[in-house]
Amino acid sequence: MLEKAVRAENIEYVCRNCLDYEYPFDFDLVVISGLLIYLNDDDVKRVVENIRLKENGRIFLRESVATERLEINKYSKRLWSNYCAIYRTPDEYKKLFSKFRLIEEKILYTHEFGNYTMAFIWRNN
Repeated sequence: MLEKAVRAENIEYVCRNCLDYEYPFDFDLVVISGLLIYLNDDDVKRVVENIRLKENGRIFLRESVATERLEINKYSKRLWSNYCAIYRTPDEYKKLFSKFRLIEEKILYTHEFGNYTMAFIWRNN
């Protein structure tokens, strides 16, 4: 789908299961958006440990966060199914990605229940 949106010969799009895939190369850019809240702590660590960036590579992370860690595992009438999520704090993400250097963080918007969505940008150390 992205390949149709942006046509460039020097871009290779990779869409894989982030838990089972070992990347055979280093990335210029890794985009993670709205994924990590649905993974347990061990799986998040595994995803981060597998990220390999080129010398000036960057990671863009957009996730919902909370001022205090919030774990949800209950039935949602709105969704008509079970909803499981872990809203981590910004400090938890900073610790998880500590092998990279944080160069920017920003609150994008707040939600009605006190959590908010943030963007982080990391680069290779």
